[in-house]
Amino acid sequence: MALLFVLFPIVEIYLLIKVGAKIGLANTFFYLLAMMVLGIGLIRTQGLFLMRNMQKQLTQGQLPADSVVHSLLIFASGAFFAFPGFLSDVVGLALLLPGTRHLAAKVLKRKFQNMLRQGAVRFTSAGSGFAAGFGQWPPQGPAQPMRDVSPLEIDSQANGDVIDVTPTKKD
Repeated sequence: MALLFVLFPIVEIYLLIKVGAKIGLANTFFYLLAMMVLGIGLIRTQGLFLMRNMQKQLTQGQLPADSVVHSLLIFASGAFFAFPGFLSDVVGLALLLPGTRHLAAKVLKRKFQNMLRQGAVRFTSAGSGFAAGFGQWPPQGPAQPMRDVSPLEIDSQANGDVIDVTPTKKD
């Protein structure tokens, strides 16, 4: 993997010099600029499409795992378009095209599943939400339901003791 980080820029520079010598400096510059604009435009349209799909799946009660993977791949394509060069443009475009992106998503998910099976990736959870760890760590006992509390309720009861946040009837 480290070799990739060394070889990729070397290949990019080599291609920039070779192609730039054939088509000229100005044409190379305008090509790179056009690819950057095209890439950003594609990322915006594809990203909006995937965000709508994610929202649709969430409202239907489905887990949007595929949409998250595709969003990450589109983000990666944006990073490739931001890196000036011909090879990075090809990789970025490949990640934006639905066919190759689906193939990359399938490979990425399979690799991630293998990592999970081997124990190379672990997920932990700390309580039931953001406020779960306040007071003691790790949180103990059953998770408590959370509710919105107005600042007036907190200020009127703030005397150094624990604030009772049981639901109250509002007018």
